[in-house]
Amino acid sequence: MLYTELIELAAEAGGIDCIGAASAAHRMAICYSGVRCEKKYMDGTKKLSLIMQLTGMDENRSVKRLTEDMCGAGRELSLFRPRIEGIESPRFIVTSLPVTAARDESNTVLSMLIEAVFYTRENL
Repeated sequence: MLYTELIELAAEAGGIDCIGAASAAHRMAICYSGVRCEKKYMDGTKKLSLIMQLTGMDENRSVKRLTEDMCGAGRELSLFRPRIEGIESPRFIVTSLPVTAARDESNTVLSMLIEAVFYTRENL
């Protein structure tokens, strides 16, 4: 499926550890968060927006480094233009910078949103 392939390519290009949830074993993770059809054209083409959530987890004393790493992954993705059969003009947009999602005595979880915008004629 195109969504899965796009997320896998995003994880690889951004240097993200895994697809799923961040944990002690996986410092940064990316997961599917939603999709919306932004526009439909008369020729059957659709402009779709795939929303992904990038999460990072690290010790409280390393939050600055984690924030820099997440921003670096977002920067790499914004420059990345994947080639996937079935989609045209894909691009990644960072829609929110890293913010604290959860915190306890020893760890902090940061979260940011990344949007992949592309055109397709396939029924997804």
